[in-house]
Parts: sequence; C-alpha cells; structure tokens
Amino acid sequence: MQSLNAHECMVYGAGCGDTEFRCTDGSCINYVLQCNGVNECSDGSDERDCGNYATPHLPTRSFFYTQY
Repeated sequence: MQSLNAHECMVYGAGCGDTEFRCTDGSCINYVLQCNGVNECSDGSDERDCGNYATPHLPTRSFFYTQY
C-alpha cells in the first residue's frame, strides 16, 4: 500500500461540499467566489475557463434634483 502525503490526502480525500468548488490545489471555496475576477484559490484555478465574464458592478442610482 502506498502512503500519501498531506497534499495528496487533501486532493484525493473527501470532496468539497455541495455548494463548493474544488481548486486544483485541493482546497474548497464557495461556488459564488468562482469566476468573480479575484483569485481565491492559491493556484488561480477558480478564475480559469471563466469565459469573458464582466466584472460585477454595484447597481447605480439616479438622483434628480428639482428646484421649486
């Protein structure tokens, strides 16, 4: 039987949760953090193969000033 080092146990051990993405380095992040323009995985795998997603923007509000 072959022994595994700590990194291999992380990769081949129990999977991520139902709402998680498994990074190539073996760590798990929440799916909402995938393809958001920020590398949450230390290897950047959460931002690979994302296509041409636009960076999310906060909604803007228009304010009108009326002088009476």
